[in-house]
Amino acid sequence: MPGERSGVYKVIPDAGVISLTDTLPHAVRIDVFDAAGNSSQLRFAVQYTPNFFKSPYNATEQLIPNEVNVFERPNFELYTTELAMYDTVNIIYSELTNVSPGSVSAKHVFLNPKIPVHDSITVRLKVNAKLTDAGAAHLVIVNKFDDKEIIQKAAWNRGWVSAQFRQFGNFQAFVDTIAPTVNAPGIGDTINLTHATRLVYNPKDNFKKVKSLKAELDGQWLLLTNDKNLAFIYQFDDYFLPGVHQLKLTAEDMAGNVTEKTWWVRRQ
Repeated sequence: MPGERSGVYKVIPDAGVISLTDTLPHAVRIDVFDAAGNSSQLRFAVQYTPNFFKSPYNATEQLIPNEVNVFERPNFELYTTELAMYDTVNIIYSELTNVSPGSVSAKHVFLNPKIPVHDSITVRLKVNAKLTDAGAAHLVIVNKFDDKEIIQKAAWNRGWVSAQFRQFGNFQAFVDTIAPTVNAPGIGDTINLTHATRLVYNPKDNFKKVKSLKAELDGQWLLLTNDKNLAFIYQFDDYFLPGVHQLKLTAEDMAGNVTEKTWWVRRQ
């Protein structure tokens, strides 16, 4: 494709295009082989007909490979770099006025994620609600298509919010001022961890996306592993010595909301 930049594929003469310069039938044979040498064959004929009716299609707007593309509407803007597109794509766009809880913009539908993107694209949405200072500081843009959802922190500038993504789809802006929650390691004023071998935390967020979770023991950072952005696990090691300690967790979501929790814990 014109925008392919991996270097894996090589350009061949005529790029596989067959030109028909007459109106005679021409036989075509395609042989397909697998690694074991098994083959299948397809045979058919092609013929050029000058008077064949061509269905008119007026593609007034397109995304072009190897170019910076700009798409603008009164409430939506999208920009690509010259590296973003593999091939020319006809733009399909719509604006939906349905209101989702907490939304501060219309929902904008731009193509779909099945069309691959090489590089980041910048999306800007017009805000249709009055924001407080707190609201403007905690904006996100949600990019959703089918069951795949990507959330990015949004920058606020003169009535517009913007963020970068690596896929097309549906885009809508939200104010998120709800901080994530984290579970306690146990019960009590001083939690007894004597019989435990690890700590498991499952932070929750209203947008189901936690940006980070930080654990500290007496001010010393602890290493957490993470499983598919769900459970954060700390396996006890030499940094968690026997005795009474202060355990602190700091969780942050994509909008910048932060939750801090502190417990006294004991190991023997």
